[in-house]
Amino acid sequence: MSDILVFEGAGKIYSPGTELEVRALKDVSFALTKGSFTYLLGPSGSGKTTLLNLAGLLDSPTSGKVLISGRDTSVMPEKEKSRLRNASVGFVFQQPTFLPEFTAAENVMFPALISGAAKSAVYEKAKLLFDMMGLSLRAEHYPSQLSGGELQRFAILRALMNDPEILLCDEPTGQLDEENASLVMSELMKFLERSDAALLFVTHNRDLAAASKRRVLHLRNGLLTVAGNDI
Repeated sequence: MSDILVFEGAGKIYSPGTELEVRALKDVSFALTKGSFTYLLGPSGSGKTTLLNLAGLLDSPTSGKVLISGRDTSVMPEKEKSRLRNASVGFVFQQPTFLPEFTAAENVMFPALISGAAKSAVYEKAKLLFDMMGLSLRAEHYPSQLSGGELQRFAILRALMNDPEILLCDEPTGQLDEENASLVMSELMKFLERSDAALLFVTHNRDLAAASKRRVLHLRNGLLTVAGNDI
């Protein structure tokens, strides 16, 4: 099976049955195949963050299913979901968060160390990633000593440390200058070329999505439509 992430009629209601009830997602169905790049477009409040949280196992649907590699995550115990998230999902956010008391290198290596990989192997892999992104001379600096562009590039590397099957990117270039944004996009594409991962890229830039000629998911008021090339 080539589908790595599948939403089957997934819905999400916050504060159900109360005056504060919010239907963030409504009967959402789509699939991401291995090696695919898909854009997710939608205005603020459309449900994009909720969709990403379900895809990344940070939350569970109130209806329907979310499957990863054919496994129904909605019935998984939390510990199993946590292990699957660490092993199979990489996150890149618009404003990356780092533990300030640790160096950039240590922050990048944490996902692999948590998964139980040998420290020596993790260190060697991290060094290769730092070289790839041109960050070797900055790896031992603390987050407070790094620029926004450097932090975002380290965030990309952290997301790639465990060779995720699913890479979720929430406006990762939204606050970067043109040079750093181009570098981040280049490295994401290189990762896709050498892996079977599925990449879901949230953006407000309709021109970027349109120019790419890739599949585009449109989300509005919790409802999903699909446009562009079907992958």
